[in-house]
Amino acid sequence: MLSQELIKELREIVKEEIGKELDDKDLFEFGENLLSFFELLAKIYTRGDLDDNQKIEDKVEFDSLVKQL
Repeated sequence: MLSQELIKELREIVKEEIGKELDDKDLFEFGENLLSFFELLAKIYTRGDLDDNQKIEDKVEFDSLVKQL
């Protein structure tokens, strides 16, 4: 969960880097998706060797997250 302070900071970053002002709902969604993305990357990084089926499942989940962004 993102704190109000982090959401405010994210609002400034999005405005500076992307040039868009997102409403509260979209900004919160964007932040949650970004957080989930990095949590997934951390899980993948720490798992080490996975069997082929798990790698395919992670790729599908990763692709879904990227499409949401």
